[in-house]
Amino acid sequence: RTPWKIACTLLLLLNFSFYFYTVGTSLALRYCGAVLVVKLLVEIWGQETPTWACPNSVSLFVVVYFLGIPFIVLQYGYCTQSVNIDFPYRDIC
Repeated sequence: RTPWKIACTLLLLLNFSFYFYTVGTSLALRYCGAVLVVKLLVEIWGQETPTWACPNSVSLFVVVYFLGIPFIVLQYGYCTQSVNIDFPYRDIC
């Protein structure tokens, strides 16, 4: 299980480093990302049974770390860079 945990941790941190880069100075989005990273690290290292955060199969690993988490990162991080509608006071945290 330790190699799976190490691989999941590295890809999680790689995905969320891009997330923190894209959200810029938004404190609210940085806080949400930090809470999610801590939650997933506790889930990866805190139990020995396979979960979606630390699977025991290559297929689920690929789905989670190459499709699922990058989608979340792009949805919450990158979409803040290209705004369709400008609302007044949108940048206030």
